[in-house]
Amino acid sequence: MVALCFHDRRYKEEVLNIPPEYSATEIADISIEKADMDRGLAYTAFVAMNQWLLERVREHPNAVFTFICSTDPFENNSGEEIKDGAEAQNYRWRLFNRLYDRVSAIHKDLKLNIQDIVVGPEGYESHARAFYPDIHQPIIHIITANLTEKYT
Repeated sequence: MVALCFHDRRYKEEVLNIPPEYSATEIADISIEKADMDRGLAYTAFVAMNQWLLERVREHPNAVFTFICSTDPFENNSGEEIKDGAEAQNYRWRLFNRLYDRVSAIHKDLKLNIQDIVVGPEGYESHARAFYPDIHQPIIHIITANLTEKYT
């Protein structure tokens, strides 16, 4: 399941410190949860998630989307269990990145910028990403600073 959580004006101004002139900017966190914890995710499910997200980007052209990879353990396609949180997060990050690159190559008209955020000491990094249109370049540093502070 993929869901978006949009922040309200008060949160954007008081917590994220977004200047009032940018408070109309939509800021959404992307959340991905497995509906059936006992079943692995097929490649087609990842492609469908990326497609769904790109459709939301089209529906919300004034939005900044953020995503942070989970550190929950899981079993990869080879049947190997990945228990280490940092390793699990890094695996998910690389997979999400490859799939996003493939899907976004088809939708070049969206012209999204990407800001990657990696925080934490070596071996314990947290991986996050912000997707945003050019018009939000002036505030992306505020959003990434908040993510960096939140996960450091």
